Amino acid sequence: MKMDKEMIQNSLDEVLRKQIQIVSSLYTCQKRMYAGVVEKDWTILLKETAFLEECADVFAMLETRRMQLLTSASEIFRVPCNFYMVTALFDEEKRQHLNSLLRELKRILVLSKTENEIFTGYVGGAKEMLFSLLENIVPSRRNRIYTRHGNLSAGAGEGFVVNKAF
Repeated sequence: MKMDKEMIQNSLDEVLRKQIQIVSSLYTCQKRMYAGVVEKDWTILLKETAFLEECADVFAMLETRRMQLLTSASEIFRVPCNFYMVTALFDEEKRQHLNSLLRELKRILVLSKTENEIFTGYVGGAKEMLFSLLENIVPSRRNRIYTRHGNLSAGAGEGFVVNKAF
């Protein structure tokens, strides 16, 4: 079935709205993940990680659909496969509407990327601090472990549990 301008406009509108909705959900999910890690609630982290993967899959599918629409439009109307070049063919009102949806999608994607960088920075900092702390408690270069009474432990020290919050 050959697509006309109106079908492409409506399909692009639908895909962009769904992408905005998915990225908004993803952004909210990222905030909940960050809160879960800060609060050390690992069940929230696991639940949100699964939801994040679902959102990413749906977004990838929608992005593929959007690119298919742009490719079809570029072939039909003989313009480069570029969102703005395709929407330039539409009437002013529809063009502005679709362009504003794309700008909103980009805005939310930037927010999501920023949230991801904050989360990654927090986890990276916590990892470095924990590594430093463990290196001070159990230095790998000396292979010595002490008991809680201060005596040198005779065991190999394969694993241990720290029951204090630092």
